[in-house]
Amino acid sequence: MLFTRRNVPFIIAVSIPILMIIFVAVSIYLPSLFMQPSYNFLYLSGDNYSTQYYIKGNKLLKKEIETEYPAIRETKIYFHDIKLNRSKEITFEEAQQFNLDSSNLSPDRYSVVRGSSSSGIFPFFFYSGDDYNSVYLKGNNAARRLDINTTGNYYGFTFLGWITN
Repeated sequence: MLFTRRNVPFIIAVSIPILMIIFVAVSIYLPSLFMQPSYNFLYLSGDNYSTQYYIKGNKLLKKEIETEYPAIRETKIYFHDIKLNRSKEITFEEAQQFNLDSSNLSPDRYSVVRGSSSSGIFPFFFYSGDDYNSVYLKGNNAARRLDINTTGNYYGFTFLGWITN
């Protein structure tokens, strides 16, 4: 078909939605490509009620608690390498060697957040599920899903602190 001036409004009408979709996709995914977090962190996985872990004086401590409830899943301590997005189980003694910052924000302004439930705009027709078991690194207008070892339930992840040494 020969290009004529009659086709210009049609071409504009088709290209504007396509350009808007491309713009939105780029604005969503581009910031996550430039995420450069530099602080690793420690976390717990499990739900043992007989041991309480806490940070005092930038060191990890634990307190044994008498309870009538048995441990359903053993609590494990993990070191998360933020550059490789991998977790490694470590012992309590290894975890005590680190200086920890228990604040929600890392020194480079990132935070670790849990996933949430989402029903979408039309919850009855387009249910998108939930991601309670997912953990994200969020900061600088971007978020990235972390490869975290959870025990498969909502309470299977507990953030301990950012490693500052």
